[in-house]
Amino acid sequence: MLKHGILLSSVFFLCAALFAAEEGKSAALNRMREAKAGTLMRGHWLAKQDWKKCLELLEPDGSFKDMKEFEREIRAKELTRKEFSYTEPQSRIVAMTSKAFQRLWAISEALRKDEIPADRRTEVKRALYRAIERYGDIEVNRISTHSGRWHASCFFIPTAAVNLYFANFSDMKEAENGTCRDSDTLKANAMLKKLAFQAWSQPMRNDATDQNIISPERFRNSTFYVGGNALGYRPLLESALVMNSPEMMDVVAEVAGGALGITSQTTAGQSFWDEGFTADGAGWGHGRQALVWGYPIDGATGALTILKELKGTPWGKPLSGETAKNCMNFIRGSNWYYYKGYLAPLVSRDNFLMTYGKPVRIRTAFVADFLLKHFADSFTDAERKELREFHREALSLHISMKQYAPGIYSGIRYFYNNDDMICKNDDYYMYLNMASYRCDGLESGSYGFNMFSNDGATFFARRGNEFYELAGVMEPNFFPGVTSRKVEKLEPEANWGGYCSRADFAVGVTDGKKDFAAGFIFEKYNATWKYSEWKRKQRYGSNPLLGGVSAHKSYFKFGHLFMMLGCGITDAEPANGGSLITTIEQCVRKSDFAQLDRDGRWFRNNGFAYGILSGKGMNLNTVRPAAWEKMHRGNRKVEGTVPVFQFWIDHGANAENASYVYLVSAEGVIPEKFPAVLSNTPALQAVRSPDGLSIGAIFYDAGTELETPWGMLSVSAPCGLLIQKEKDSLKITAADARMDRKLNDLTVTLAGKKFVIPLPREPYRGQWSVISGQ
Repeated sequence: MLKHGILLSSVFFLCAALFAAEEGKSAALNRMREAKAGTLMRGHWLAKQDWKKCLELLEPDGSFKDMKEFEREIRAKELTRKEFSYTEPQSRIVAMTSKAFQRLWAISEALRKDEIPADRRTEVKRALYRAIERYGDIEVNRISTHSGRWHASCFFIPTAAVNLYFANFSDMKEAENGTCRDSDTLKANAMLKKLAFQAWSQPMRNDATDQNIISPERFRNSTFYVGGNALGYRPLLESALVMNSPEMMDVVAEVAGGALGITSQTTAGQSFWDEGFTADGAGWGHGRQALVWGYPIDGATGALTILKELKGTPWGKPLSGETAKNCMNFIRGSNWYYYKGYLAPLVSRDNFLMTYGKPVRIRTAFVADFLLKHFADSFTDAERKELREFHREALSLHISMKQYAPGIYSGIRYFYNNDDMICKNDDYYMYLNMASYRCDGLESGSYGFNMFSNDGATFFARRGNEFYELAGVMEPNFFPGVTSRKVEKLEPEANWGGYCSRADFAVGVTDGKKDFAAGFIFEKYNATWKYSEWKRKQRYGSNPLLGGVSAHKSYFKFGHLFMMLGCGITDAEPANGGSLITTIEQCVRKSDFAQLDRDGRWFRNNGFAYGILSGKGMNLNTVRPAAWEKMHRGNRKVEGTVPVFQFWIDHGANAENASYVYLVSAEGVIPEKFPAVLSNTPALQAVRSPDGLSIGAIFYDAGTELETPWGMLSVSAPCGLLIQKEKDSLKITAADARMDRKLNDLTVTLAGKKFVIPLPREPYRGQWSVISGQ
């Protein structure tokens, strides 16, 4: 009996605890709902709608005068049926429902602010509620396939519904507590809940989560439901409040917490999100694209905003030490994709949009300030000091953070999850964007010219806006640093995966201060083919002639000298026509432009000196008329001309095993002493610094040996290597070029002596390691 009594008591207390917890959640929900009443969410989405004009169009039956004809067509032809899901009517329908709810939102705001005369409020509200039911019915009954149920159905319309609900919260509560008898109000309440829930349900994923929508798994493993597409643009928290659902709040809290984790090349599929923060300090969006200033930061700010809203509720938690570390890593990393007030190119499908050429405050300034205001106790004193200094410098649009070690905010940093090597100091900026099969390319969206952005693109800048000065007149076929096929005409592409390399080899090593070595195997490949066998077989893309180009490309920096090597340059599809070229520079011609030699192999521009050491050089100095409207649909036509300097190496038609060597000096003069090329073959590319104290090497083949002044050099696996002589010791920096999960250490043999270098493991595999030895 005693045992039974103890058991019954335990069950009783457990049930009581669970009941208290649920009661606490219900009470918290009520408080949050009351606090949300009368507030405005994403008011900028109203697009300055004139509520008076909207109201003039609204009929007493809830229809808009200018939409009636199309409404009749929808119903007469049943355009919401499945057979119309992938055809033009869907885009027309969603354009109508979106416009309708934008107008209704504007009218509702006017009611909330008492801008509509008291004697009209009752009739206006009745028409408003009827319109919610009318246009909501069209929206929710559209076929739930991806086509037509993206963007508006899961972002805008649910956001409008949430705002409509809380702007009329008194009526909504009466509809839910049984005190309302008005049919229009009851129908509007039910419809607003359906529309708000579309933030969770649309588009369908065609997987198990369609049957279990209120679950964390719904917001994992799908581009449509992670990153900014999950927490940046969907009103997840607000729709959970509309639904008054503790279960939905549980999911929101878990997803917001998981969103601030990290992913990497070798942990994708295991990490909470495969998009968002990457372990190297950058971020992925739309697959493995380095869209730092888009989906990753939008998802992170959305997550932090939700976690702030949950403070003081049963769902509230402080940031864990690991989460705080991830936020710091992203803030530091993001700084490298920003220079003197300008966003770096190559991290947005809108590269060629005119507005990107305007100085802006770095977006992680908001993150730093937000963390200090709402989660300061999750950081150490030193971290809080760093966040305050970062925010202070960010406000000046110039971030140096000189008190921190090289490689954190300035110097050199390699982003191994994104194949990016970046050099950043107060004098100049260099951004190298390599390619591998591990990463996707840079999307062009539905219209764009990002065909070469990940092919070894190399940009040099002094002010930070040099790419944007050129963008309106740029020939995309001549991307600086890129080896490509010269085609007669490029067509803007609808490509959501961009271009990458078919080879799984990219690597970078650096001391963080002045030297680096980087390289990759380039085999031009449409990244969308990785995910679609049909697209690969059909050679999907608007510019199929770009394919068939391969090369081994490497990049070395010693002090202020950059040396670029290329070899094995081959045209595997000569029938495509055109010659292969490697572009050294394409930029706006500055006032300091000059030819530095008699042969036309050395030029100066913008404080940089460019010289060809091996290869057939070509150059062009011209003035081009602006053509912004051709480069991006969002651009307007602008009159004017731009002086352009273009410098490239021509490998000719039917190229086979061609090569090049060129040099860029950030000091703007022909150097007195050049780096020495030790090897430039598809097995090994290596260079020795002018002072003889450093060697950079990219070992494509581990069976290759290199003769150096310090003895014969070999490695146990393909890798990137930087060896620096410091007094009586050697500093060896190495990284695995293939991110081999089975490779946990690398052996470097120099003059018969073996150096065993432990390599980072998950999630930091691919990062460089450093050892010192005699």
